[in-house]
Amino acid sequence: MTAIAVTAPLSLRSRSLGAVGAISAFAAAVGAPFGKAIGNEFGWRRGIHAFTGMALLGVIVFYVFYKTRPRPVGSPAEPAPEHSLSEKQTAAKKSGSVFRNPVVYAIAVLEGIVGVGYFSSNFFVPPAVAAVFGPKTMSAAYILSTGFILAIFANMFFGYLMDRFNKWNVMALMMLILIPASLCMNSTVLPIFWIATAVVLAVGLSAAQQCFSLAAELVTGREMGNVMGIVSLGPGVFGYLGPQALGWLRDWTGAFSAGWYFLAIVATLALIEVLFLKNYLKRQKAPA
Repeated sequence: MTAIAVTAPLSLRSRSLGAVGAISAFAAAVGAPFGKAIGNEFGWRRGIHAFTGMALLGVIVFYVFYKTRPRPVGSPAEPAPEHSLSEKQTAAKKSGSVFRNPVVYAIAVLEGIVGVGYFSSNFFVPPAVAAVFGPKTMSAAYILSTGFILAIFANMFFGYLMDRFNKWNVMALMMLILIPASLCMNSTVLPIFWIATAVVLAVGLSAAQQCFSLAAELVTGREMGNVMGIVSLGPGVFGYLGPQALGWLRDWTGAFSAGWYFLAIVATLALIEVLFLKNYLKRQKAPA
């Protein structure tokens, strides 16, 4: 994320992060059957070794292609795009430590709560399908795979919108999609549940990805790594708390409906935070 945020042009940053999210969704769609095939053929230990090999391959690819190319001496500086003028105007605010910037932590919380549905779907969709539609109706893997395939296109689509229009408005649009989709997961009609689950997974993953784009707008240069690290706290914390909350609601109520209502409430809270941060940053940039 840091590498993309630092190197991608401002006009293409959200699309670049969306491309990373699309590739991640594709990897999630093929990674599970890939590991299962190797595990069935060679045993689960060999499957773990295969994932280790993929990680080492990623290191090699990164080392080969991601290199710093210093600007030749005397070459003219690249003109700054128009929308970077606000960065100059707020340079004094950006010069402080990002660890004391409350907006960074607010985006970390936003990153966590917009992804609660995505984090929780992988855990609770399989038992929900078995409980509501019967264990022999269909495999939940097809539903999850549909969500990841949809996430490939959703990441690219919302990344494009984030670059073309106001980022906060696009983020609010994603929350407005997540709220009814989460409620539709209560449906006992399989196609509706299938589509709703795929939308929650795809849009939730896209929204979580684009939170990094929102955070990248706050700083430049060497502080980018610190901001990305802070924002990554969100999925780390809520990736644990979200499934725990849905599990507790399932045990308390004896059904999955409370969990899906919980996802809708969380998306509503995320929408409120998005609108608050949009207005807060607008007031911060307003001339005194």
